[in-house]
Amino acid sequence: MKTGSKVLLGVSGAALLVAGSIAGTLAYLTAKDDVVNTFTMGKIDIDLTETKVDESFEPVTENTTDADGNPIYVKTDEGNEYRIVPGAEYVKDPTITVKADSEAAYVRMMVTIDKWDKMSEFTDLATMFKGLDSTVWKRGKTKTTDGTLVVEYRYVKTATVEGTDKDYDLDALFTNLVIPENLTTEDVEALEGFEIEVEGHAIQATGFENADEAWAAFDKQEADKN
Repeated sequence: MKTGSKVLLGVSGAALLVAGSIAGTLAYLTAKDDVVNTFTMGKIDIDLTETKVDESFEPVTENTTDADGNPIYVKTDEGNEYRIVPGAEYVKDPTITVKADSEAAYVRMMVTIDKWDKMSEFTDLATMFKGLDSTVWKRGKTKTTDGTLVVEYRYVKTATVEGTDKDYDLDALFTNLVIPENLTTEDVEALEGFEIEVEGHAIQATGFENADEAWAAFDKQEADKN
């Protein structure tokens, strides 16, 4: 009888050990998933060009036409040289091209006219720059320093080509430059070296409430570089 009791106790002990082993291998029901955010570098890229003119100040063509039969002109990013001839009208069409896949951007052109204190005696901006459409390019701030005038023209829309594989030409700021016809020989001599410089600017639209805020940030960033 004593021997039997020992056997029963041994079996009970073994059973408890097995139960403990099973409890140790239980696992909770779980699930796991990941969200991976990949960031690529955005970009804004623009070109500023105008139609190239020859020695006779006539536009240079590529000897070909577009789908509508209009001549395709040679473009230059170096600008043209003109003569001050009273009453002359020259092709001058500064054009910004937003490069393919650029981020949505605000765009503007800054026009710097030296000797404006003299030229403004005979003309005004609206007369001198023919073909300027104020519904496309809105005139902004102006500043005159030592006879030099700087005028801001903002593209009224947000330029968007993101996700496209083609460059996009904005409308030219203006199409022609008109020299006042009432200039005398002395006036022409006084205007020797007269220059018009056009700069194209672009800044991302994302992150700004409006164009005013964006251009304020642009100007501050440029000032901080100097």
